[in-house]
Amino acid sequence: DVFFDSSQLTVSGNRSADPPIAHTPEPSSLLLLGSGLAGALGLGRKRLFKKK
Repeated sequence: DVFFDSSQLTVSGNRSADPPIAHTPEPSSLLLLGSGLAGALGLGRKRLFKKK
C-alpha cells in the first residue's frame, strides 16, 4: 500500500524473500580472458620455435 501525506510518502506491504542470485561471469570478460591466454600461448610458441 502507498500512502501520501503532505510531507512524506509511506510504503507498506509484505515483501517476499528475494531469490538467490547466481553469480556468472560476463561473456565479454570470458572472451577477454580467453583471447589473452591464446595470445600468451601463441607468443610462447613463437619464442620456443624461434630459438631452435
